[in-house]
Amino acid sequence: MRADGFSEYRDEGFLQLLDLQVCAQALGQFWPDRGPQWDALGIEETAPRYFLVEAKANIPEIVSECQAGSQESISLIESSLDRTQIFLGNNSLLPWSKSFYQYANRIAHLYFLREIAKVDAILVFVYFENDYTHIVTSHEAWQGALLLQKKLMGLSRHKLPNFIQEVFIDVKEIEDNRTREFSIQ
Repeated sequence: MRADGFSEYRDEGFLQLLDLQVCAQALGQFWPDRGPQWDALGIEETAPRYFLVEAKANIPEIVSECQAGSQESISLIESSLDRTQIFLGNNSLLPWSKSFYQYANRIAHLYFLREIAKVDAILVFVYFENDYTHIVTSHEAWQGALLLQKKLMGLSRHKLPNFIQEVFIDVKEIEDNRTREFSIQ
């Protein structure tokens, strides 16, 4: 939100923003401090349903590894990733903390909210297509990269697909529409 300087929240901060402070102690037992920073958060108040949003502008951004410093944090992260993979019935070809770590920790947090905290949560991945400001990535390139990512992570089939959404936003289309709008006026 503009009012808070477009902050990205993590740990107890994201729980407070979603009015889920009651889950803070359980999150502390599941994941160490300095966990994922969420690009956006949302609440559908009538349900209530909670939305966690992660956005990527290009394919190199999906490759990452765990940067935790202490052995205690690394052990807790590995344990929670293992718990998540066991729940999912996962057969990963790569260690989750070494290859697609950001994606893995987002899936782990979805698992935490849905299965441990018993909260109706949805994880939304937003992928920007044709972003000319950095690395232009087509829809087809995203589809291929994400298919490979899921295959390598053992996520071709799992128990949470109905709670993970992928949204593709074509930056070029938005810019073209904006240009047409200005030329019409």
